[in-house]
Amino acid sequence: MPEDYAKQRTKVGVSMPYYISGPNVLVADGKLTEFDDIDRSNKKVCDVEFGPAAELRAAFDIVERDSIDECVTMLRAGEVDGVAGDAADLADLAADGGDGLQLLDIRDKVAEDANLQTRMLEYSIGVNPAKPDLLNEIDAALDEVMSDGTWQKFFQRYLEPVRFPHVQPPRAS
Repeated sequence: MPEDYAKQRTKVGVSMPYYISGPNVLVADGKLTEFDDIDRSNKKVCDVEFGPAAELRAAFDIVERDSIDECVTMLRAGEVDGVAGDAADLADLAADGGDGLQLLDIRDKVAEDANLQTRMLEYSIGVNPAKPDLLNEIDAALDEVMSDGTWQKFFQRYLEPVRFPHVQPPRAS
């Protein structure tokens, strides 16, 4: 975790996680169909500096750029074969793009690769640390939707298209 991020996290109250995501690769529709297609020589993957693919340089030919938008522009121009990033962010780009971008289904690869598992991201809600009661209320509400089946329904409707392993965050109680 970058030092600046770690410092900021101590200044904010953080709720229990409501979603756990991880790495994925955005590709042009039909160009690559599975993770192993990229995990071969002569395939270029664009990533932002210190992004999800930073620890996987042995497996990829990484092209670094300053933003995910730059990487997507390179993908659309055919300059790279994929864009590495967080599955939820990339799914949003694929859904909004409407121009033939898709996520690789890397669920099996993540399940077997410890390096990819270290890139998991917990989505949480930041709260002013001077408001612990608010943080407790948020945690209680998140716990309720996870225990009553609401989280599962939302996952199936909105998050399943991310094509990332279904990992329900741990409940508070």
